[in-house]
Amino acid sequence: MGFAIGSALVRQPITRESLRGKRIAVDTYVELYQFLRTMPVLRDKKGQVTTHLSGLLYRTINLLALGIKPCFVLDGPFPEIRKHQKITGIPAHARITQTITPHIIASTKTLLALLGAPVIQSPSEGEAQAAHMAKKKKVYAAASQDFDSLLFGAPRIVFNLTLATTRKVAGKKVLSGTYLYDLEQNLKHLGLGHDQLIALAMLLGTDFNPGVQDIGIKRGLELVKRYNHRLDKLFRFVPWRYQYTWKEVYDCIKTMPVTNRYKLQWKKPNKQGLYDFLVKEHNFSEQKVRNALNKV
Repeated sequence: MGFAIGSALVRQPITRESLRGKRIAVDTYVELYQFLRTMPVLRDKKGQVTTHLSGLLYRTINLLALGIKPCFVLDGPFPEIRKHQKITGIPAHARITQTITPHIIASTKTLLALLGAPVIQSPSEGEAQAAHMAKKKKVYAAASQDFDSLLFGAPRIVFNLTLATTRKVAGKKVLSGTYLYDLEQNLKHLGLGHDQLIALAMLLGTDFNPGVQDIGIKRGLELVKRYNHRLDKLFRFVPWRYQYTWKEVYDCIKTMPVTNRYKLQWKKPNKQGLYDFLVKEHNFSEQKVRNALNKV
């Protein structure tokens, strides 16, 4: 997921405390994948996976305890590029995969509702919806673990918002700070316009196309700047060997469906409801749940 440009971007280290009172749109599917792929598998007595519930519970409570206002954006259907068009109000069915199952989606929504956090169903890519909300100033920033929201025009991305301060990489503990990426600052830093940033991402590879062979960040920047805004000439020059034309991929990114049909209302956590859902229904430790709920 995402595109490989992180090493070329400038970022500002921040503390989570500095986000107190700010609304943040969280790319929820990235969070769910992280929990399900990196945490030990947890199940209740019925054999249902509860790993994601554990991750979401403790990390969301930590954010709420800091005074941050997270809202959680869920992906809709992945776009079929040739049929893609700029519309809103299309049927929004959250994406189903072998990892993200109907049970994962339904239980995630239940938990977040009990925590009092808004859940927004995107008509397509969640990162596009989060970026749209940030552009409309409904939220301060999008929060994600990759940089796709920059392609969709998010003015700010918070990186590592929900991660612990240390994480394991190849069996070793690695410090992971929280960072803010500003779109305008990075466009100036790279010497690019936003359309050129999208072109660079397409050269390096996006969720909608593989990268062009033998082109890395340095070569990609050189080519995008050489051809300036003449993207048709750029993509005639490079060996584009993908089933869709470059213009179809570009237009898909530029016109990704988003919606304004959502409400941003934060409520007090339903502590009894959370206790019943987690302890009685999914066999969480009673003491651990009570300790977590005491933080909010």
